[in-house]
Amino acid sequence: MEKIKVTTSTGFKAEVDPRLDDDFDYAEMISDLYETGAGLSKCIKHVIGANGYERLKKHCREKDGFLSSEKIKQEFQEIINAKVDEDLDVSLKNS
Repeated sequence: MEKIKVTTSTGFKAEVDPRLDDDFDYAEMISDLYETGAGLSKCIKHVIGANGYERLKKHCREKDGFLSSEKIKQEFQEIINAKVDEDLDVSLKNS
């Protein structure tokens, strides 16, 4: 299955499985994330893979080595939003 190519506003590129919205494991992770606030890294790895996760950290890391949680969250939100937008575009084209 072809993955959805996503580019965030800061230029980070990732690929996301188009079946993500029907992925029960992902739904559980998101639920845990909202309930406890824990598990963001596990969720990101599930969506963009371990390699993508390491690339995302490198992309977000500042020159002095600091890695902002907020920056990671913003990038991940953009990735998820782009996936949702892509799904909407596809369903509108097929109507």
